[in-house]
Amino acid sequence: LHPPVAAALVLLAGVAPGQWLGDPFCGSGTILAEYVHLAVTGRAAGVDVSGEAVDAARANLAAAGGRRALVVRGDARALPLRAGGLDVVVTNPPWGRTVVRPASEARAWRSVVDSLGRAGRLVVVAEPPQPAAPPEWAGPVLSFGPLSVSGSKPVVLVSTRPGDPGQTGSADRGAPA
Repeated sequence: LHPPVAAALVLLAGVAPGQWLGDPFCGSGTILAEYVHLAVTGRAAGVDVSGEAVDAARANLAAAGGRRALVVRGDARALPLRAGGLDVVVTNPPWGRTVVRPASEARAWRSVVDSLGRAGRLVVVAEPPQPAAPPEWAGPVLSFGPLSVSGSKPVVLVSTRPGDPGQTGSADRGAPA
């Protein structure tokens, strides 16, 4: 994902002091790096199923001075994060053009939603068909696109829990993992 696009996605999430941002499909860590750059007191947690992607994300974050980010190997269907530990999730899942959508996609999205706090916000770059917002969520509250990303035409979807002002903080909650 191109860094300016990643930065724009982070800004759509509503950067606030002390937030925890998660990316369950972090790849090389571009979204995480942009977040720790933009949110000077924010912290980030990245997960990817690929060990090579995790190594690349860690190297990229180290080069960018991203000491407030942790990256672990894991599966989005069972995220190694504490339930409710994240304030926002910003992600660009590989499903669609790059990887065939798995039969377990719904389970992965349930795991992502469970990782978000009660006032969480979800920003997703989505290939058609667009994933539906979780039933208890408002959304998408914002949808735009298509973008032109590496030859594909995804849209950006922003969903929130009802009543979320998009400005939560969790500095007192500790690490989400």
